[in-house]
Amino acid sequence: MSWKKNIFSYILWIVYSGATCVGILGLSAYACSAAGYPVEYGFGVAGAYLLLTGLLVLFGRRLVLKNAHSDTVSDKKQYGKVLESLGIVILLAAGLWLRIGQLMSISEAAAGNAYLEAAYVTAGSSVPQVVHGATYLYLWLLHVLFLVFGNHVAVALILQIVLQLLGVFVWYFAVRRLAGVLSGMVSFAFLMLSPYMVGICAEVSPAFLLFLFYSIVLGCVAGCLKAPRNPVWVVLTGLVAGIVIYLDIFGATLLLFFISILIRKREKSKVFWRSKGAVILCAALGTVAGFFLTIGVDALASGKFFGNVLWAWYRLYQPAFSMAAVESTVLGNSIWGFVDVFLLLGGMAAGCFSFWCNKKNTRQGVWIALAVTLTGLLVWQMEKANAGSEAYLYIVFTVLAGVGIEAVFVKEKAAEVLPEVQTTAAEATAVTEAEVVAEAAEPVSETASELKMQSKIQFLENPLPVPKKHMPKTLDYRLQGEDDDQFDLDVSEEDDFDI
Repeated sequence: MSWKKNIFSYILWIVYSGATCVGILGLSAYACSAAGYPVEYGFGVAGAYLLLTGLLVLFGRRLVLKNAHSDTVSDKKQYGKVLESLGIVILLAAGLWLRIGQLMSISEAAAGNAYLEAAYVTAGSSVPQVVHGATYLYLWLLHVLFLVFGNHVAVALILQIVLQLLGVFVWYFAVRRLAGVLSGMVSFAFLMLSPYMVGICAEVSPAFLLFLFYSIVLGCVAGCLKAPRNPVWVVLTGLVAGIVIYLDIFGATLLLFFISILIRKREKSKVFWRSKGAVILCAALGTVAGFFLTIGVDALASGKFFGNVLWAWYRLYQPAFSMAAVESTVLGNSIWGFVDVFLLLGGMAAGCFSFWCNKKNTRQGVWIALAVTLTGLLVWQMEKANAGSEAYLYIVFTVLAGVGIEAVFVKEKAAEVLPEVQTTAAEATAVTEAEVVAEAAEPVSETASELKMQSKIQFLENPLPVPKKHMPKTLDYRLQGEDDDQFDLDVSEEDDFDI
């Protein structure tokens, strides 16, 4: 899914490019320092890395434009689906194997975790009331599992692995719908194989329970692309988005996708409830209703007043500026952590250059806005109640790396205009066929469009009969008149054929 470029797209690109260059420079300086070389060498390494990335993007884009007239598009799509499915299965198996190995190497030293102590089943104990919604649900889930399987650390660690894998799997389909197949594959590969992601699966926290909920709702938001003017679907999506916002303030970033999808250019609707303004109003009402309904359920379950619960939620996310909140532990202490970040920043650097591969549209804007918003939440310590906030920023960066790479291979198209939702199956079929024909007729690049306009127009032969010039004919009967009379008589020009 792409959006038309505007002034905000270029502002976000400047912020994104600056942050990526700073990250590459910092990583290069760290690598030089760790290898025993002067830190100043990092400037040269960072410059060479950016130059190499830019050249790869340039040559890759030229290769795509050169093969823009290929006639085997359908075959490539078919092979692409097979390779995509095979890649997902292999990556999922590799990720599971790495996490099982991590689980086998963990000792009982993790038994002192605060979440475990709060969820353990003991005589006369219960789950304590916690203001943070995601944490409260997670403690209850752990408590129920401990009731069934006993107070074992392995139970909590297996739950962490299951939640992480489920969340990443759902995340892949949501990203695939919003950013593209290659973007989803790149993000999925990083999240399955990254030493950082494998390592934090051993940390007992509600981070990936919330991430699973977030991914599910993001998939619902992506469903608005197929049903852009269905008010019922929009209201239901708003309801579940409001619930996730209550569970953690990170859920508010779902509104970036929700709003950006609903305000996209569409055909004008003749029905009020399917107009752009009405659908946006339905989304807002659904989100507000979902948030306050969850507050009400919490108040009834805890026996507290509605206003007290709402005030406690607000106090939990009260902003307090601190730059120390953005310290990262992604690199770790191994060489594989360095390689992971090195490749991640390489994909993001490709996005700095591939932004210019398409003159009219971009796929990066909403993901850059998501990363900026999440960084702001970290800086203002509004995510201090959530142990997975740093992991969320890493996850968003994997999508940006995938979008940056995919933009090199996407053929330029005209701006998309989403059709109005149809009321009958026959009309829906007609719209689908029209979209297929329009897509097939679209020029794949500016060069192809120019060549088509310059080609000579060739007309078809006229299939209709045309008048023929009269030619005198001689009859070929056996009997002929005297003196070989002919029946083509000469008529005087003054004869008016009157009888």
